[in-house]
Amino acid sequence: MRTQLGKNNAALKKTRHDVKRESREVRKLAVRVDKTSDAAGIDGHKAFAAHPEASSFSMEASYLYFRPFLTDTYFVSSGTTSGSADGMLYANDPGYNSAFRLGAAYANGLTGRTLTASYTQLSSSSLEQFSGSNLWAARGSADLLANFENFTGSATSDIKMKYRSVDALMSEPINWGISGLSFLYGAEYAHMEWDETETYTRTVTGTSTSSAKFTGVGPQAGFSLNSKLFGAFNPLIAGFSLETKATAGLLLATSSSSLADVFNGTSIGAVQTETTQRVIPTVHTRAALAYNYVWDRFSFTAKGGYEYHSYINGLQRLGNNDDVADGQYTVRYHNFDLGGFFATVKLTAAL
Repeated sequence: MRTQLGKNNAALKKTRHDVKRESREVRKLAVRVDKTSDAAGIDGHKAFAAHPEASSFSMEASYLYFRPFLTDTYFVSSGTTSGSADGMLYANDPGYNSAFRLGAAYANGLTGRTLTASYTQLSSSSLEQFSGSNLWAARGSADLLANFENFTGSATSDIKMKYRSVDALMSEPINWGISGLSFLYGAEYAHMEWDETETYTRTVTGTSTSSAKFTGVGPQAGFSLNSKLFGAFNPLIAGFSLETKATAGLLLATSSSSLADVFNGTSIGAVQTETTQRVIPTVHTRAALAYNYVWDRFSFTAKGGYEYHSYINGLQRLGNNDDVADGQYTVRYHNFDLGGFFATVKLTAAL
């Protein structure tokens, strides 16, 4: 009996020792949690009750006011001296046009990752006309240009452009001590069509019509930063933030172009290039000022800013070598760039 009581007493002492040791470990853990939570500005006891951020789904719509940028849209020159092409060369530069973008996103509250998909579409047109004397046609084959040198009449340039793209991006949060910094990776699809017609009129009419298009798909990667520094200065403007995003990518693109000239109703030349495949770099940047309002499980965001897109050497243009060599054509590649302002509204619901 005494032997059994001794064993029980030893077991009890060991249990008390284990309890004390575990208690010390719990107190140490609580101290570490309190210190970590206090450093983040959160009460230590509330840290135990904190839950991961809820997952969410959002939809957004953007109004875009974009301008395409393209070199060499010159179509006529006006000489200052009769019989000499020594004057001003005029271009048809497309201005700003309305466009739209639609997007949707899913944010995983446990991982912080966000998957975003968007569709952008733009159609633009630009018409320029110049009338006078001592005009010189600037586009067309040698046979067409020979009929519109030092003439009195008019020159018209009509440019139409269509552009659409689809982007899919995964946002991966980066903890580098910078709140709101994320790594972006995904894919892009882009399609563009460019149609241009120059019409020269005196007693007869001549037209030069050219077209170009490309379609490409490929990967893209970059960074985004959502900075909420305004709240540190004034709690009343805590809902404001500065959002920036920049990505670069490579598209496997197919390109083609064509050129056709007509003089006085008769075709005097029409050529078309074979479809070619190339890898072209792309750059996309965006900066915006945003305001976010939260109520219950929903939030509303309104933002506006500027963005710029570049498809480097993406546009293939077919032209004539000079005004003497009949049948000699050149194929040149130009950057196709888009830039302009945007306004976005976004609705987010916690799941």
